[in-house]
Amino acid sequence: MKLWIYILSGITFASGGWNLSQSIIDSIGWFQQFPEIAQSACIAASLSAGTVLTEIFLSNPTRFKLNLRRLGFPVATAAALGFLIGLFAGGISQFLLIPQIRNSLFFFGSTPAVRIIRWMIIGIAVGATEGLSWRWRSVESGKKSRSQQRLKTNILAGMTAGVAAAIIFEFVRLVLKSSLKQVKEDFQRNNGFSILGFENFAGLLLLGMVLGVAFYFAISPSYVAALRAGEGFEFSEYNEEPAKINKSKPIKIKDDKSNSIETGYKLEFVSKNRLEEIEENIEEGLSTQLPPRGTITIGSATGAHICIPGLPLHIADLDIEERATFLRPNKNNYQRISINGKNLTSASRISLKHNSIVSFYCEANSRKDDKKRFRFVFYNRFLDPEG
Repeated sequence: MKLWIYILSGITFASGGWNLSQSIIDSIGWFQQFPEIAQSACIAASLSAGTVLTEIFLSNPTRFKLNLRRLGFPVATAAALGFLIGLFAGGISQFLLIPQIRNSLFFFGSTPAVRIIRWMIIGIAVGATEGLSWRWRSVESGKKSRSQQRLKTNILAGMTAGVAAAIIFEFVRLVLKSSLKQVKEDFQRNNGFSILGFENFAGLLLLGMVLGVAFYFAISPSYVAALRAGEGFEFSEYNEEPAKINKSKPIKIKDDKSNSIETGYKLEFVSKNRLEEIEENIEEGLSTQLPPRGTITIGSATGAHICIPGLPLHIADLDIEERATFLRPNKNNYQRISINGKNLTSASRISLKHNSIVSFYCEANSRKDDKKRFRFVFYNRFLDPEG
């Protein structure tokens, strides 16, 4: 479903950019001598804004009003940056199409080569604007390495998609050249104007579609697990000492022979606030990023990875495997745990899904007392950790 949304978004905003450029050229009369500049700028701006807009709503599908409040700055910035890069792409194209320049550059002055260069730059514009805007709107971007990786991936995806779309378009034109020639002549004779505009329009729809496919794979959320602290972490009756994560304790995994091996991963908060990178106290609304793999211990013991005073010394473990996370309750304390409001009836290992609500109770008979429970919301895609 998401793939089709990305494709539809790409086609829609490519069409919108084309219509805007035609209005500027034909209705207002600007850039009539330099149509490539107007088209490239408008299409790059429209696709950039559309990609960011689509990603915002798909990343937070349950937060429609919140999305509307937050989209203004990233979408406007993406459109502005895309417009500027599009101007550059159009300027390069218009320069290469100057007859004297075109004749001296051989292949690079040909129409297919100019189209490839122009669409490649437009693709780079869309990728760069999405990657940069992601830094301002995603809590996952608190890590510099993640931001840089996202930006590089998006630029590469946009560049590849632009080149691929141009090559596909030119290949189709080459295959249909003989049949299209007669169609063009008949169309111009019967209607009095060239079909070239429709041909370019179809090509830009293809560009939008290919960009949609590329960004679906490039920016689809990866499996990155986190626990967001909820109810209970604002109370202090049962936890005179604040709940903490142990950032210094190594996280281990079991090998085939059940030997414990240190992974090198450690717990950390998902935050852009550098102070929270130092603090260890768990507060309501704060998300703890889980490692790609390993076992996380939960309880009141000082040596637990997640230490919550008021709970049993060891209440459960989180087993994090490749693209899966399991809650493994302590066989003596499973009665103090509920998943999505349902009390556990055994110590069997439970697979956690995105948005699963895990509640830990200080007492076995305190399920209706909010002041005696600690609640986490489990996320595995960072779709809405601050919701």
